[in-house]
Amino acid sequence: MHSKEQAAQPQSNGENGNHAKVRKTIPIDLEPSKRFVLPSKKRYEPQYAHIYFCRLTALRPALESTARVIFGPPSDKLHHAKRIVNVSSEGANERETVIIGVVFRQMTKPSILALYEQASHDLIPAPPPRATAPYPGADDTVFLEDENGRCTLDMSGFDQIPDAFVTGFVVAVKGKEDHLKGTFKVGSFTPVLAAPQPTLKPYEEDAYICIVSSLCLPQPSFGVELLGEFLKGNTLEEDEAFAMNTVALVITGNVIGHVSDTPTHQPLAVGEKERIASPMVDADRFLSGVASTLPVFYMPGEHDATNYLLPQQAVNRCLLPSASRNSNFHRVPNPLLCEMAGRSLLATSGQNVEDFALYAAESAKDQQNDNQMLERDPVNKGMYEADGERVLEIMGNMLKNRHIAPTCPDTLGSYPFYERDPFVIERTPHIFVVGNQKEFGARRIRVSTEGSQSSDEGMIVEGEICGTVCLVSAPRFDKSGQAVFVNLRNMECCVREFAVDMQM
Repeated sequence: MHSKEQAAQPQSNGENGNHAKVRKTIPIDLEPSKRFVLPSKKRYEPQYAHIYFCRLTALRPALESTARVIFGPPSDKLHHAKRIVNVSSEGANERETVIIGVVFRQMTKPSILALYEQASHDLIPAPPPRATAPYPGADDTVFLEDENGRCTLDMSGFDQIPDAFVTGFVVAVKGKEDHLKGTFKVGSFTPVLAAPQPTLKPYEEDAYICIVSSLCLPQPSFGVELLGEFLKGNTLEEDEAFAMNTVALVITGNVIGHVSDTPTHQPLAVGEKERIASPMVDADRFLSGVASTLPVFYMPGEHDATNYLLPQQAVNRCLLPSASRNSNFHRVPNPLLCEMAGRSLLATSGQNVEDFALYAAESAKDQQNDNQMLERDPVNKGMYEADGERVLEIMGNMLKNRHIAPTCPDTLGSYPFYERDPFVIERTPHIFVVGNQKEFGARRIRVSTEGSQSSDEGMIVEGEICGTVCLVSAPRFDKSGQAVFVNLRNMECCVREFAVDMQM
């Protein structure tokens, strides 16, 4: 993985050299993404409790400061408990208390044991299917826990469980202990609030990054070919300037589509090897063609040929031999964290948002069979998909809680980190992208910059002296034919459609 480099070199082409097409270039830094690269010697024996404790340790200092701003400093009427187990022992039961911990929701979830109810001859079992319908929420029990203990939260004061109480978030709650019920009645709460953001340096020229997801090769798609030709500058004259100002292509997962499973205990039939390999062959041809004109960042998704657990590692270079020989082609992990022209970009392929959406009470209202756990199938039948506004709301919650994958490792597979939690947001990005969504969505929110003061509402504010985060929900290209373009100059987004109406 290259750390710093210049984007694609200026090039010229055209008839008889009379018409020069000059590709705009920007500085690109991939060094921040190394935090998502797994060690060469992987350890899977550590317990998952370590990642929660690392998360709590990383966020507790900032959350303690936020709690003092939101709830007020310690006083005769308010006690800030250092640990959950100390709530009663410190004599705080007669006054309101603030406690900090990691949220855990006990709820109905798919059982991994069901995978082994039927006999299988596979030497390596397939990853467990993720739930595709909202988790039941009416009877959920919410706990708050730290290194020393846990307590049951009484959420009866809320009409529905807020999004801040998704498993894995670190929150501060204010309330009183109920000795008769053995619970802690929550009166109010606060997340840690968004991390400071580096000051945005001015950039005076238009420079677009193209964001696409779910190309789902090798399906017949004229849209993919049109997209490739547009990015290479082979377009109409009125679109030529826009195409030449496109400085990078970011693919947020699922370059290849779902390939029907072949039993591993049976020999492959004639032509089966070619069928299985055809998606990667088509992907290699497309990626190498686009990388010949501008930088391409290939982030794996759920269906791509890489590991199942987050963070997903970059696709092996041997699967893309032609593209990997090009210095403009970058195989990056999922999530991706990088800098382009001084703008920090954080992107995921969408599993984190999809799993988060299944916790929401609003989701269950829109699902007819919300009490049934549906298995994910190749064509997403029965799968719950949040709309664009809901996705942006979830992304904002992740920024406010400084974590991009809170449900890892409870309901979303994750590597068992035991010394750090790489999903903690240390600095708020300028651009936050989630791919493979139902529809396009974009929103700009305000956050405090490094060195600035936060308001009483916390880091995410409506004030004027603060930074801006551009939230982008990138739609599935195979369903919409849409690609998102983000202007690095002013963080404005636009959508271009590369689809052919087959009914014409």
